[in-house]
Amino acid sequence: MTCLTQEDFAQVLQAAWIYAQEECERTGTILELRFTTLGLTVFNADALCTRNATVSWAELARSEDIARLFAKVIRRVAEQPSLTSALFAEKEKLAA
Repeated sequence: MTCLTQEDFAQVLQAAWIYAQEECERTGTILELRFTTLGLTVFNADALCTRNATVSWAELARSEDIARLFAKVIRRVAEQPSLTSALFAEKEKLAA
């Protein structure tokens, strides 16, 4: 990360946001990206705070490919099964 200029880092963050929007379209999961005291945290806006992942400040500082790191974390949250769909599937199974 040390070789990135402020402008480069802003472009990486914009790419992460665009990727989160693409994952939203692909999976139907609404994702939020937030800077927290822990680092960059990806939240599933549809879930009860159980579906999230954080890239720590230390990981960001050590990373050679921040965009790839962000994409991995975004994908991990987007692809986790949602509580709502799990409850719906269980209800359907019981009704059958």
